[in-house]
Parts: sequence; structure tokens; C-alpha cells
Amino acid sequence: MKRNTILFSFYFSYSLLTFAQNENNEFRATWVITWEHIDRYKVPGQNMQTIRSIMDDHAMANMNAVIFQVRQSGTAYYESSYEPWGYYSGYQYPGYDPLAYAIEQAHQRGLELHAWFNVFQTSSTYPGSPVAEHPEWVCRDQSGNTMGSYRSL
Repeated sequence: MKRNTILFSFYFSYSLLTFAQNENNEFRATWVITWEHIDRYKVPGQNMQTIRSIMDDHAMANMNAVIFQVRQSGTAYYESSYEPWGYYSGYQYPGYDPLAYAIEQAHQRGLELHAWFNVFQTSSTYPGSPVAEHPEWVCRDQSGNTMGSYRSL
């Protein structure tokens, strides 16, 4: 009986210590949409400064994560062999990989970065986009017309 009491006390104490040492699992973040972090009319250095400012603002606001949009309208804001670069980069390589740079900057500030993909909305018909490559994938109504200006797959 004494042995069981000692074992129970040890197990109970160990459990309390384990739970007390767990990290805080709060998720404090905001969404950052593409046109907030990249502008086709700016040079790469300016867009990179915008990303740094976004990460600084998150850190100063005591956020611990950033939800960073990297796919929009069937285009990408990261190096992709499947989709073209997005509208806000002028449909071309912007001189750096915005996602890789954002991850680097977030981690330097102790922030998590969660890539946000708009997977179904594919309004871009730019060559190489899903709509341009596979128009048969687009949702259509009963009359065969595409459903709205924001095509969905």
C-alpha cells in the first residue's frame, strides 16, 4: 500500500510538472493578402522592405504567427512549376521568392509563417493558369455558363 502511494505521488507530481512546462499554444496572427506584400510597380528591394515591415509589425503587436497569402486566382507568389507568377508581380519573377523571403523574415523574429492558398478561386486566364490550361475544369451553371467573375474549379 505504501509503495502504491509513493508511486501515485511520484506519477502525480511528474504529471503536474509536465503540464506546467508545456508551451503556450496560443495562435495570434493576421492574414496578409497578396497586394499588401507585393506591388508590380515597385522594385524588389521595396517589396522586400514591405515584407520586413509586416513582420516587424506582427512582432511588435505580440503576434506569434503570420498567415501569408501565396496563391491567388490560379497564380503563385512563390517559385512554382505548376502556375505562373501572379498579377501583383506583373506575371513574372519579381527578382526574389516572396514566400521564401517571408519565411526567412518571420523566423528571424520568432514568428511562424503559414502559407495561405486560395485553391478554388481561379479568375486569372493568364497563360499557364489552371483556367487557361484546363477550361473544362471551371464550374458552370445549368446553362453551361461560367459561374461568376471568380471562376471556381
